[in-house]
Amino acid sequence: MRENQSGDAFPFNPEQWTDADGDGFGDFQGGNNADVCPQAVGVINGTLGIGCPLIDGNDDDGDFVINEEDLCPNTQFGLTVNLDGCALNQVDSDDDGVSDADDVCPSTFSQDPVDSSGCSQVQREVDSDADGIYDYLDSCENTPSQEVPDEFGCSASQKDTDGDGVTDDGDVCPSTELGYPVLADGCTDETALEFDWDSDGYSGQDDLFPFEETQWFDTDGDGYGDNILGLEGDQCPNTSGTSTEDRFGCPDSDLDGWSDPGQDWAASPSGIADAFSEDVTQWRDLDGDGYGDNGTGNNPDLCPTTNSLYRTSVDLQGCSNNERDSDGDGLVDSLDNCPDEPKGLDGYADGCPLEKQESSSEATEIFGLTIVTFIAICLVVVVLFILLIILRRRDIEEDWFEEDDDFEEDYQEENLSLLNKPRKQPTQHTVPSQSKAKPPSNGPTGGPPSFTSPAKTPVIAPSQPPVESSQRQILPENLITPQRATKKSKKVKTVNASKKKVKRAIIEPEPDIFEKVSQSKIDAAVKNLADLTGDVEERQLLMNLQEAGWNAPQSRAIINMARKERD
Repeated sequence: MRENQSGDAFPFNPEQWTDADGDGFGDFQGGNNADVCPQAVGVINGTLGIGCPLIDGNDDDGDFVINEEDLCPNTQFGLTVNLDGCALNQVDSDDDGVSDADDVCPSTFSQDPVDSSGCSQVQREVDSDADGIYDYLDSCENTPSQEVPDEFGCSASQKDTDGDGVTDDGDVCPSTELGYPVLADGCTDETALEFDWDSDGYSGQDDLFPFEETQWFDTDGDGYGDNILGLEGDQCPNTSGTSTEDRFGCPDSDLDGWSDPGQDWAASPSGIADAFSEDVTQWRDLDGDGYGDNGTGNNPDLCPTTNSLYRTSVDLQGCSNNERDSDGDGLVDSLDNCPDEPKGLDGYADGCPLEKQESSSEATEIFGLTIVTFIAICLVVVVLFILLIILRRRDIEEDWFEEDDDFEEDYQEENLSLLNKPRKQPTQHTVPSQSKAKPPSNGPTGGPPSFTSPAKTPVIAPSQPPVESSQRQILPENLITPQRATKKSKKVKTVNASKKKVKRAIIEPEPDIFEKVSQSKIDAAVKNLADLTGDVEERQLLMNLQEAGWNAPQSRAIINMARKERD
């Protein structure tokens, strides 16, 4: 039908019948010369296609208001505009921040805050006609107080459900076909139907479509005329149906608008009938893999154009191996080197994402600990180990000094047995030539000498005496060079019960401690130390004597003799 008219707008073109904008181009997109812009009057060489307006350089948005006069230069194409070139979605009459197209309350005071519907709190609580429906939801103002409104705020006296010009409160026939002549009670005027309103040659009871010149009979009574070439012709004239998408008037089990397939009407992909007649959300399957092409329906086909060679080997998303995109990054698995990791916006061309840089807070863990924690623990362990070694060495040194102090105490308390004997001048003896004297074993490591013969025979002094002749007069500055050190206090071992000091047993030196050493050398060493024993630490004296060739027992004996001589 042409704009504001009834009947077939294209009586000689079986592929077109309506023309909403009246520009001469049919609205059916599958027919000849289909109108690309069915809501806008256009021309055959329209800017956007057949039936679209011709937009020249002086009307950039194609709203038929020239740029110089257009206050809304970017109007969406096809929208109705006012004289200023603005559509409702570009105008805000009450300046509340909500366009007129979305504003439920178009008269809001400018200072009142509004919600997303453009209504202030005051407006949301106003009910002018006291019908129980707030004004911003009320489609019918001034509802009579004695009438009951519906959810839109309209009472029976304010509605005309069948559009026959008789309100529902007085319409005896509220379901009259649109356009039929009616009486005052809203029922069809049968006498008027005797007139051939559509000039199709049929009138009265013979014309079930009195205002549609292409239809007159409806054998199955489903509302679709039997003339298959007429408007919405019934393609199943003997079977009542409700289908409207692929054909009119045929059975539609799931009521999705697509007819059920039949012997002469194949389903998709071979035909256009409903491929899923029991699923209202799906109807088309172009690749025939069993998954519907409607992306928002049940079990949608993410690969709706699968090659027919692979249609039997698709996954649950309708994709074959060469189409599958497991990570959804736009690169099929057959070309994706990382099929389970989306590459993201900045990923590599092979489908792999950029390597993530680990932050310090996400460092690699060692034994379940972060690197920082692990290093800290290791440092603590190393420090404790070093402290343990230091303490251990300190204990060893203290034990050494304690032993020295014990010996010193012993020697001070008791005289060595050797010192109780009267001194004698050494006598020179000649050793038989056949007897070979053993080399002296003096010094810190030699220890006291030992002999195989039980009888003691006088021997001469060692060929290399422990002290050179130049050193016999030992002076403090060349024999002993004491180091400055704090003298350690003597440790006294005690018994817990008596709390009394317990001394170690006095160790008597061996009688032969000075065997093979002349008495003169011993006296010289004692004399040189007599004046130093009170000023120098005993440990330093022991070290100097041992460096001079005396062993440890000899050195201790010399020190004690020097102390005794000094006292």
